[in-house]
Amino acid sequence: MANKRQLAVEDFSRKSVSRSVNRRIWTQPASSYPVAAAMGLGVSFAMFDAAWIGIAIGGLALAGGAMWAYGFAFGKDRMAVKYLRRLREQMRREREARIQAIGDELTKLGCEAGSAQLSNLRVKYETFAAIVGEKFEEHELTFGRYLGVAEQVYLAGVDNLQKVVIQLKSVSSIDRSYIEKQIKYLDENGIQNSEADYEALRSRLRLADEAKERIDALLNQNEKAMTQLLETGSRLSSVDTAPGQAKLEMDAAISELSHLSNNVEIYQTQK
Repeated sequence: MANKRQLAVEDFSRKSVSRSVNRRIWTQPASSYPVAAAMGLGVSFAMFDAAWIGIAIGGLALAGGAMWAYGFAFGKDRMAVKYLRRLREQMRREREARIQAIGDELTKLGCEAGSAQLSNLRVKYETFAAIVGEKFEEHELTFGRYLGVAEQVYLAGVDNLQKVVIQLKSVSSIDRSYIEKQIKYLDENGIQNSEADYEALRSRLRLADEAKERIDALLNQNEKAMTQLLETGSRLSSVDTAPGQAKLEMDAAISELSHLSNNVEIYQTQK
């Protein structure tokens, strides 16, 4: 069975939400079934030329068209909210399972910085979500878009910590203290033909140093993400969210979060 496509920040954009809602309206049974039935009767009309069939075709087509029109006029916002709610629930299930596994690995590997960051990421996200909940109603599109993008930032941070786990495992067998003692021993005793031994020991130290650099970069990226969540949450808390007020400010704030999430994804690809 093919894996379900992983969600991306673009899924919460206005364009993606609108595209999904439009597709849902065009394919919902209440509107598509009458049209399909009308097409079937159209074939019968061509074969039998019965007047009642023509009337039925017109009625079914009209019913389907009416349902489409109603969906576009009155149902789009409701469908959009449901769409965003489904996306957030999908992310929540994916997130909780992964976070538990990553937390266990970080603890096992003795990575205190990573364990602390995993906890801090959750706190920062939940704080941001609480602000969104205070500023918007759950049925509002902006509520779903803000939470969706913030969850993507959160998940990007979790992805970084998973990469930290991989890096730590890759060098877990390298004992820096032992290697440094061996190098010191070679230096002090002036053992001949030891260049190959030196190179092997130094190569292992380089691997450990490179892994540490990558780990530090990943942790630093997460610190930036948490700072952005705090700053955007603070900015959002001071915005007047009454109808028609500060729309540009809210769009700018969510654009900042989207940009941050995209930057994290680009960084991960480069690494």
